[in-house]
Amino acid sequence: MLYPHHHDAPRWDGSSFADKRLFVHCEQGLGDAIQFVRYLPMVKTRGGTVIFEVWKPLLGLLRSFKCIDELVELSSEGKSDVNFDLYVSLLDLPNIFGTTLETIPDEVPYIRADREKAKRLRQRLSGSVFKVGIVWAGKSTHGNDHNRSCTLKSFSQLAQIDGVQLYSLQKDSAALQLTELKMTIAIENLAEECEDFSDTAAVIENLELVISVDTAVAHLAGAMGEDVWTLLPFAPDWRWMLGRDNSPWYLTMRLFRQPEPGCWEDVFQRVAEQLQILADKYRIREQKTKELSRT
Repeated sequence: MLYPHHHDAPRWDGSSFADKRLFVHCEQGLGDAIQFVRYLPMVKTRGGTVIFEVWKPLLGLLRSFKCIDELVELSSEGKSDVNFDLYVSLLDLPNIFGTTLETIPDEVPYIRADREKAKRLRQRLSGSVFKVGIVWAGKSTHGNDHNRSCTLKSFSQLAQIDGVQLYSLQKDSAALQLTELKMTIAIENLAEECEDFSDTAAVIENLELVISVDTAVAHLAGAMGEDVWTLLPFAPDWRWMLGRDNSPWYLTMRLFRQPEPGCWEDVFQRVAEQLQILADKYRIREQKTKELSRT
């Protein structure tokens, strides 16, 4: 997914653009947009009108995002007819602002779920089980998808943990694995009810944890400040770096890395152990809450 258009206006260099219109376009994928939209408040402090062009699945999610004055749909079919004085690509912003490991803008949440959508789901997803959303595959057209994605079957041991309920947030063709394994893995499919990422955000707000391979859903949970475990291949994308189990981009994210290429078994063994600990703590906390409510 690469940016399909060319613009003739001057490229913004980070200087003041007071009384002017700056066009910021998302030149790569959905996860990139979610990760780097955090820079737009910094952009806004340097000028006038901020226009953000982004793919359709993110329009609803970002409609109320602070510091976006105009939200424009990005389409590969044709250029937007919006007028602007300057333009810049979203992933140019870390360089423009001189970002280092120490200066990454890491305040979360910077994306929030729609209140009404989250409220409608709250009663449905209530209960004393430890609710976990899962995603096992990214888009098949991604150049490294064969390394970063796994299969639903890999999650089967997590479904066996007492007190844990899995909810699928998986989209696209990989979601067909739910039908293939419906007799062996207890999982509720919520992704089929999510029309865009604003719906996905509402689901995530009502879960205890998200466990995902390197996908836009992992970015979304991190941007919302929700607990998320991201499962990484041995040679991950640049943003996850090496040799660490946390991310400077997302303070509530934990990283689980393959110890060697293709070794998802070790990853899921560690995830299962840690999930068991969380589920046990959650069950004890819920029991104490019930006991207090009866006194």
